[in-house]
Amino acid sequence: MTTTSRPIVLVIDDEQILLRAMVRMLATDFNVLAYECGNDAITYLASEAPCDAVLCDVGLMDMTGLAFHARLQQLRPELATRFVFMTGSDAGAEVEPFLKQHEGRVLLKPFGRAELIATLHTLLDTGAGREGKADS
Repeated sequence: MTTTSRPIVLVIDDEQILLRAMVRMLATDFNVLAYECGNDAITYLASEAPCDAVLCDVGLMDMTGLAFHARLQQLRPELATRFVFMTGSDAGAEVEPFLKQHEGRVLLKPFGRAELIATLHTLLDTGAGREGKADS
């Protein structure tokens, strides 16, 4: 990641109101790409387009967040560690063990701007930055 550019964050949530709210919360600190559909986000990422972090709802309409993460590990393994899951309290018993394995990378809805920004900064500070971008 360069010091002159803002990190690129891809956000996937099929609830339009929440998606728009997250874009507004992130827009002052990050370049934000928003998708309602996991398959559309996968198509974008498969093109090797730049991305620094991914925020993904666990319960998408076209696939689960877990399935999205598995696909991302195949396509862009460098992003799999810069991935945050978002979920409500009704994540489901089948998802709980997976989310516990990824503790620290799960945001429980509802969350505020401060928590969202802090989670992303922590993730990006401990991650490797955008692949292929040199530090200035």
